[in-house]
Amino acid sequence: MAKTKTFLYEVSGKAHIAVHGKVPPSDEEWQAYLDHIVNHVSEIRGVLVSTLGGGPSTAQRRAATEHWNRYGSTPKMAIMTVSPIVRGMVKALSWFLGTNLRAFALDDYENARKYLGLGETDIDEIAETVERLRGELGLPQQSAMGSRSPASERTRA
Repeated sequence: MAKTKTFLYEVSGKAHIAVHGKVPPSDEEWQAYLDHIVNHVSEIRGVLVSTLGGGPSTAQRRAATEHWNRYGSTPKMAIMTVSPIVRGMVKALSWFLGTNLRAFALDDYENARKYLGLGETDIDEIAETVERLRGELGLPQQSAMGSRSPASERTRA
């Protein structure tokens, strides 16, 4: 029987995108994810993670710290979440990874974009990728959760 994925990731525009549900990844998934980022780090400006609460375990966070220490630098990471628990984990991780890690509200694409140094058109593509990956995981779309897309925010302004 095939194991169900707890999160999906890919490169979109100039960012590495990951979408988590509520379940933490397995150790194998987590290591494959870290390796995937390193394999694409020259193509990206940063990492954007959208999560409904799922994220790395304590051991996986430690492995991430060791991984980035071996690599030599940590890419900027924007963690978008509704979970105060995940925001706490982000703060704890930032103590070990430095200032390259910041948490944002699940629909705060504009500030995540600015933090990662992405253009307005980049974030539209990224938001579409996040929505597609959410669908592939069977997660609710942001519009169903009352969130707005970056493009709709700009047209409202």
